[in-house]
Amino acid sequence: MRVDLITPISSAEFAGVEKFAVNILRHFAEMKTHHVFRLINFPPSLAAEYPFENRLISYSSKDVFGYLLSRRAPHLLHSSLVYLGVAGFRNSMRDFISGYLRQLGYSLRLEDIDGSEIMHALTHFIPRFVRAKHVLATVHDLGPLRMPHLYPRSYVRYMKREFPWQLKICDRIVVESPATLEDVHEFYDIPRERLVLIPLGVDDSFKRVDSRAVLQKHGIGTPYIFYPIGTIEPRKNVEAVIKAVHNARERLGTSHVLVLTGRTLIQYPDVERVVEKGVASGIVRSLGYVAQDDMSPLYSGAELVVYPSIFEGFGLPILESMACGTPVAVSRIKAHEFVGGDAAYFLRDTTSESIAEGITSLITDQQLRHRLVEKGLKRAASFSWEQTAKRMLDVYDSLA
Repeated sequence: MRVDLITPISSAEFAGVEKFAVNILRHFAEMKTHHVFRLINFPPSLAAEYPFENRLISYSSKDVFGYLLSRRAPHLLHSSLVYLGVAGFRNSMRDFISGYLRQLGYSLRLEDIDGSEIMHALTHFIPRFVRAKHVLATVHDLGPLRMPHLYPRSYVRYMKREFPWQLKICDRIVVESPATLEDVHEFYDIPRERLVLIPLGVDDSFKRVDSRAVLQKHGIGTPYIFYPIGTIEPRKNVEAVIKAVHNARERLGTSHVLVLTGRTLIQYPDVERVVEKGVASGIVRSLGYVAQDDMSPLYSGAELVVYPSIFEGFGLPILESMACGTPVAVSRIKAHEFVGGDAAYFLRDTTSESIAEGITSLITDQQLRHRLVEKGLKRAASFSWEQTAKRMLDVYDSLA
């Protein structure tokens, strides 16, 4: 069967969602399967790595009205009535019209290419009016609904108003953790039989390595605590972590620095100011986005990893840290409990005091460190991208 994969990737700078897409594509390319894959909106420079056709489709709505005079007019009218029936007028008129035009324009452009039997949206956008035989979506998390104060208002509105009626056309909805499964069921009233739990994996490149060259490259010459932040935003709890490192240094009488890696997708001036202040004080070393080849050395060279985010749908850095043999202190949220199991150090809460306690314990308690490292290596080995890809193929096969 032909499977169209709508990707979330817009650049070569990867965070969790992009890692998910890239890794399942890599394994799809290596596996023997009767499915024929086609990529939709994958950056050409990255698409060249995979033996799949790649089509670039615009989100523009400018051609919608041209279809009114074409043979597609009946389909356009039908799709419009469907939209009215599903979305209704609960939205503001502005959101209603913009969502309708964006959806219809994208869907019609997608239909300009050969049709697919399965369309799988790997991100939080599903072309509602496309005529695919089967439609799947992957929902990574519902943070904007669970904790709206941590996200831009526009994204919260989108997840409340547009995304629910996109999900209604899906035959299956893939989620990455039991926490997200329950959130999708609760917030969108999706029957559990349509939800499929497929955990993420950890790349084989994450393992204990010699870190000296990479640390020298990035100018890191002192013991450090690593926070692979992914994307810099309020839910990552950066201010509390910086305060915690300051407190831990005073308790221990050490000069540990906090090394941050991550990209900026949306400007959060308050968070950026906190990071800049930490850099100016000498507590923080902010590397920005770091190439994937440098990540294993950064994990390996750290005294410990912290990942005390307020909300996550999964928590890939937890597995990556474990695979590199570095103990990790994490916030006690449902997704982290699923990923970390008994191999992570769970913080009492997400305050700076609790994080400082965790840092101090993991630096001073050698038996605790040794136990978590051993358990972490085993835990990380139980999550593989190959298994993620195989389970995804099983879902495709179930729709055949």
